[in-house]
Amino acid sequence: TSAAQLSEAIEAIRQAMPYWAAFNSQSYIRELTVGNIWVALGYSNDIFQAKTDALNAKRPFSIKEALQKEGNGMTGDSFVISRTAPHPELAHRFINFMLQPKIAAQLTNTLGSGNPNRAAHAYIRAELLSDPAINPGPEERKRLEQLTDLD
Repeated sequence: TSAAQLSEAIEAIRQAMPYWAAFNSQSYIRELTVGNIWVALGYSNDIFQAKTDALNAKRPFSIKEALQKEGNGMTGDSFVISRTAPHPELAHRFINFMLQPKIAAQLTNTLGSGNPNRAAHAYIRAELLSDPAINPGPEERKRLEQLTDLD
């Protein structure tokens, strides 16, 4: 939020650029999966996908995820209904379906994404619930920051 911090961040990025394979939000999943890159900053469900794909492809390496010691941005997915949606009642029924504990748990078990639905936790695989990159505990949450739209 300050010009000085922005300048410092820009300079840090410029100095690091020669060491980056890419700066995008798409190719890193595949590049991790095939072993072309060794480190990526990405979303937990993307890293989970790369990890799962590498395992299924019997790659001679494994992919591990971790929160950064300095901290991470915190994101959340949402269900929304457009004001001009032609069938908002159907959208509500879909959202209610997706929020059922067993269905919500299937999302986490399949995608490796966090899940704030506490009733779903009984159906989520234990290794995912205990993974701080997917389900951060109190200590990890201290290092998370909800990003704010600065317009």
